Amino acid sequence: MEASEETDAWGTFSQIDPDIRMIMPEEVGDPSLRQKITRTLVAYEKFRSLIKHESEWSSANLIAGYSSQLNRDQQMLHSIVHDQSFSGEKDIDGFDAALDDLYLKVDACLINGGRAVGSVSVTVHTKKSGVDVPNLRVMCMAKILRLYRNYSPTAFPQLSSPTKWQLAPGNYLMWTEDPETGEKSPMQEIPIDRDQECDIAVQ
Repeated sequence: MEASEETDAWGTFSQIDPDIRMIMPEEVGDPSLRQKITRTLVAYEKFRSLIKHESEWSSANLIAGYSSQLNRDQQMLHSIVHDQSFSGEKDIDGFDAALDDLYLKVDACLINGGRAVGSVSVTVHTKKSGVDVPNLRVMCMAKILRLYRNYSPTAFPQLSSPTKWQLAPGNYLMWTEDPETGEKSPMQEIPIDRDQECDIAVQ
């Protein structure tokens, strides 16, 4: 990954700084969304108090997808803060998705002792009634990117089970596909902020 990509991510965080401080939890009526705002604001302030300089971010070794996800978080937050017509289910879904994704990216750094984290290792088991089901393709997509038409889901590099991949910290939608029949499992929302293992249920 070129150093310029880390620089771009640092620049995006700098763009997020003024907007996120304008978000007032007490002005949001929905209790769940208000809680997410508060959680993200607290984590973000701590993150920025620990990582203050671009040089601290340059060693993050960003995985493919990190910058595009963070850019969409920034664009959504900027739109919410500056668009006085914020309303409706689509706006709320976008705001919710951006808050979750940003929180998990920031929390990954906090879990890592305040050091920048550009990728984590994710191991997925595909299971039915608690038993591994092999030879399924695991698909994933950052939830924030699902809001935009020009992004498509990507597959883990090997069939299950398990299968392993490096992903950017964030909130993901995952599901399985049978490579022979094309049958798909229901989507599952999986938050990722550290190296972890997770299960995807197969019907």
